[in-house]
Amino acid sequence: MSKIPVSYLLEYARAQIGNPYWYGTYGQILNSAIWRDNAKRYPKYYSDARKAKAKERGDYGKKGHDCSGLIKGALWTYPQKPNMPAKYIASEDMDANTMIKKASESGAIETIPEIAGLTVWKNNHIGIYIGGGKVIEAKGFDYGVVESKLSDTKWTKWGKLSFVDYGEAEKPKPEPVIEKPAPADDSSEYIVKKGDTLSKIAKMWNTTVKAIADYNGIKNANLIQVGQIIKKPMASSKPAEKPAPATWTGIVVTNKLPLNIRSGAGTNHPVVGQLAKGSKTQIIGVNMNGWYKLADGRGYVSANYIKKA
Repeated sequence: MSKIPVSYLLEYARAQIGNPYWYGTYGQILNSAIWRDNAKRYPKYYSDARKAKAKERGDYGKKGHDCSGLIKGALWTYPQKPNMPAKYIASEDMDANTMIKKASESGAIETIPEIAGLTVWKNNHIGIYIGGGKVIEAKGFDYGVVESKLSDTKWTKWGKLSFVDYGEAEKPKPEPVIEKPAPADDSSEYIVKKGDTLSKIAKMWNTTVKAIADYNGIKNANLIQVGQIIKKPMASSKPAEKPAPATWTGIVVTNKLPLNIRSGAGTNHPVVGQLAKGSKTQIIGVNMNGWYKLADGRGYVSANYIKKA
């Protein structure tokens, strides 16, 4: 099975919003022959009342999907256009439960990373996460294909579809890297970089680990963080109390609600809370590889969506 770009999956799903839900369809142009054939195979979903409603609302001539069919429609039209009718491929046919079972990576819905194009799932139903707490799903006969809130449905899992290339979605935004040269003997402070230890810094300053730890109020000499500012102990100075971290007021500038708070600095950590767009919060003013720690200790937020108020 060949892979489709995540950008096409998203383009396809957005193009289907407002189109009908017919059980067993996967992107065909709807007509009376499809209704007749599916009514024989799935009589439960093709009642006379539904037939009358489908005609009344003008389903015929539009593209139709069920929940897994929305995803298969993208798979079976690429690299054409989203408005083209899909062609059935038996060897690639999967229902919602099989799709999540064959996902290349998955997890509990509470841990969903902010990656557009992931699938979201509950038993016998599946949708496409488009980011910002939104989902596109073929919801049911009475709804069709809709955009909904992630929180509106009791999804239980997220997954990376095995036939979707997510590389495009996961390319990180380049961050400016400011390198600070190793301090000369007369440098008064040093910003910790990856791979640094207090022992290494002590050698550069011709002092001891204990002197640095005491002066900076560091209780665990084996635990320093990238971006942390270390001050050089002065012979004439008394050891300082542990300095309070510099903080500033940040404002959330997401395009859509909400901004996830994670337990650690990275999308691989679980979501432990959320911040609303436009809300203000106190930030510890050290950028840790693209993440800020909240001053209240709740967790970490992406630096991409926090600006100084």
